[in-house]
Amino acid sequence: MQAESVREAFDASQYAISCFPYWGRRGLRARWESFRRPSSYLYHDDLRAKLDRVMTDPSAILHLEHNWAGWIGTAYKDRAVLSMLSLYTVDLEGTSLAAVSTHWAERRLLRRYRFITTVTPELGERVQRLVPSATVRAVPLTFDTSLYQFAATQQTREYPVVGLIGSFHWAPSFLAARRLLDTLWPAIKQRVPDARLLLVGRDAKSILEADVGRPDVEILENVPDITPYFYAMDVMLYAPERGTGMKIKVIEAFALGTPVVTNESGAEGIPIVDGTHAGLANDNQGLVDRTVSLLGDPDRREQQRIAARQLIETQNRPGESLDRLEEMYALCA
Repeated sequence: MQAESVREAFDASQYAISCFPYWGRRGLRARWESFRRPSSYLYHDDLRAKLDRVMTDPSAILHLEHNWAGWIGTAYKDRAVLSMLSLYTVDLEGTSLAAVSTHWAERRLLRRYRFITTVTPELGERVQRLVPSATVRAVPLTFDTSLYQFAATQQTREYPVVGLIGSFHWAPSFLAARRLLDTLWPAIKQRVPDARLLLVGRDAKSILEADVGRPDVEILENVPDITPYFYAMDVMLYAPERGTGMKIKVIEAFALGTPVVTNESGAEGIPIVDGTHAGLANDNQGLVDRTVSLLGDPDRREQQRIAARQLIETQNRPGESLDRLEEMYALCA
């Protein structure tokens, strides 16, 4: 699928409705406000009033978790830390008219803040370029692996399974699914004829409707528990064309014991070593080669998934992140 047709398919999906609720809000004023300040409707006037009361304490510091939380903290920008999980300006580039307003609003909002944290150094560099005057620090996500049951052994199956899990209304996951379905999967299937493909996640069937019913491809959406589907894969192949921040689906796969093949975008913020913790490549041939190699080598899959779990246990502990947050809070005090 050519780049233009990928974007057309993405625009034709229900993405704008699910992510930009102003289309469903009543009244021109409400719609304009949501267009001008995306997702600001989430923060009710009662919350704003309570925040104002708390912030009368001169020692109070406001932590705003996630980009759009910034709408309620601009009055306290000298005592606030805005935590960025991703950058819509990059993730939604070229996808829809609604995304254009999001890009504009995000840039305008970021420039109101003096102190910003990001979940990866790469994201921090992008934010710093947008807001040169701000103090930007990377504070990685912490992850409680005790909440994730590591598979003692991979399931024994009649056929190898390649999979992808994600929220397919989100541009990076959608584009990763299209790359997998249109380019990577046919090449894998040619080399491993008995392989099956499994795609599971939010709105998967609705957005990938044209691919429902393809031979040896199963697409499931909005399942009550995603964990069993991680266990059902021999390899999770996630290679988004773009996407900022840490990819939770990759971290969860590591924690649960699902071998992963990904690219630099999918590995952002995670110190993955190719062939040790996961298969890592940016080009299609490299992604296919690593996936096929893992499908045919149970011992290698076992080694990589154990190493990946150990990596998450050592790299995503809360101590370092808390230290970095406290440093940011000290700057606000």
